[in-house]
Amino acid sequence: MTTIVAGVDLAWSEKNTTGIVLLNDTEILCAETVQTLKEIKELLDHYKPRVIGVDAPLRVPNKTGNRKAEQELNKVFKKFDAGCHPVNRTILTTYATIPRGEELRILLKEYRASPYTKELSIIEVYPHAATIRLLKLNKIFKYKRGTITEKKSELKKLYQALEQCTPPPPKINFSLKGKAYKAQEDILDAYICALVAREHLKGNSEVFGDEIVVPKEK
Repeated sequence: MTTIVAGVDLAWSEKNTTGIVLLNDTEILCAETVQTLKEIKELLDHYKPRVIGVDAPLRVPNKTGNRKAEQELNKVFKKFDAGCHPVNRTILTTYATIPRGEELRILLKEYRASPYTKELSIIEVYPHAATIRLLKLNKIFKYKRGTITEKKSELKKLYQALEQCTPPPPKINFSLKGKAYKAQEDILDAYICALVAREHLKGNSEVFGDEIVVPKEK
């Protein structure tokens, strides 16, 4: 039996969609977007992944500034343009009463929120740093910045680079616009999170600041 892992590109509020991907060693089992934490849990309960990689802070003890995780990760990845934005409760609670990553962690109480646990764990992932290691990049693909044309061009480059992975990423229709196009980007970020979850399960990961899990450098 192959092992199932999950990736979740968690929106900061329910106003936006969350991308979810579940995969095993050979195929993508699910790739879609949902709106609520309840819908996320229902999908995860159905597939029962061993590790869940989430693109969102799972613990935010600091009211302002950066966590230790961002400080450590930025020292290594800033030169690749893959540094993190500040993560604190002041910023995140402008979108929800409590940071949604914390809320999801509490909801998925059967999973240990420990980056040092290999099975039945929920881990924090930062896709930009992950792609540097997974794809051996010198710089990130800047698909989050610039004009729509520039972002689509960068996302297409990232997609083509990810096609070397197994299983390859969910298909993207680059002619779509607006929310339909954004949903595909959310799913691709979730796919990257799932790849990191699989590397973590195999023991091929390292942890920054006791929080953010990144694939080991190969």
